[in-house]
Amino acid sequence: MSLINDALKRASQAEKARAARPPLAGTLQTVAAPRHAAPLTSLLAPLLLLGLLAGAGVFFWLWYRDHQTPGPMARHNLANPPKVVTPPITPHPPPPITPPASNAIKPPPVAPPIQITTPAPVVPPPVRTNPTPSATSPALPNSNKIAKIPVPPPPAPPTSTNALVVTPAPPVTPPPVAPVLPPATSPPVQVAVLAVPPAPATNRAPPAAPPPPALPPPAPVVFPPLQLQGIFYRPSNPSTLINGRTFFVGDYIGDVKIVTIDKSSVVVELEGARKTLRLQ
Repeated sequence: MSLINDALKRASQAEKARAARPPLAGTLQTVAAPRHAAPLTSLLAPLLLLGLLAGAGVFFWLWYRDHQTPGPMARHNLANPPKVVTPPITPHPPPPITPPASNAIKPPPVAPPIQITTPAPVVPPPVRTNPTPSATSPALPNSNKIAKIPVPPPPAPPTSTNALVVTPAPPVTPPPVAPVLPPATSPPVQVAVLAVPPAPATNRAPPAAPPPPALPPPAPVVFPPLQLQGIFYRPSNPSTLINGRTFFVGDYIGDVKIVTIDKSSVVVELEGARKTLRLQ
């Protein structure tokens, strides 16, 4: 402990002695660093933004001008429309007419024209009639004589000098037809007929059918125990109290159906059989 105390005392004395010493004249003093000007990077962002806005405006103006007024290419096309060149139409030559082959179908033979000669009409000779002069009429010169006028014969029909001379085709002889022989007939088949003796006639009447067996009587329908305890009669919707429960028309008590409810009785039905319950 004494050693530690001595060391602490020595350290405190050395600090006091160091503080009591005057400061040296050549001691350097810290000088505040001068403030530099703002870097160019702070101005670069606004300038870039302004450039983008200006470029967008220029592009928008160019697009608007192109859509409002036709461009130089469109104006050139409107001033000088393209010429449509149609190729010349060359007429196609008519198809060649090929002469008919020698084995083509020949036209039917045409009969030669028939020349009809009409006989000259026969003109009867004129008849001379001498009128008898009457006693009272004066004698007149013979002026009723019929002059004999020669009638020229009718001209003969002109003969056609351009008559078509057609040589008749040789007659076509059909090929000989072979005679058709009748089909060979087979000999008839003899069928043996067996005589069946007739059945002996009997005068007996057929036996009568036995009567149907008698059906057993249906088993009686057994109703379950039903105790009618009360009736609440109303013309519109009556009800009844059976076995301690309230039922209406159309309700079921198990398999038993309530058919009607009267003032003093209730009709129930089970498998087609009906039963009337009355108040005691």
